[in-house]
Amino acid sequence: MVMGIFIGQWAPTLFALGVGLAVEETRDDLNISRREEVREREREFAGVR
Repeated sequence: MVMGIFIGQWAPTLFALGVGLAVEETRDDLNISRREEVREREREFAGVR
C-alpha cells in the first residue's frame, strides 16, 4: 500500500516530463521540415534543381 501512494505522488510529475519531451521532439521535427522547405524554395527561386 505504501508503494502505491509513493508512485501515485510521482505520477503527475512523470507524466508532465513525458509530455514535455514529446513536445520538444515534435518541435525539433517541425523545425527540420521547415528548414528543408525553405531551402527547397530558395533553390527553386535560384533556378537550381
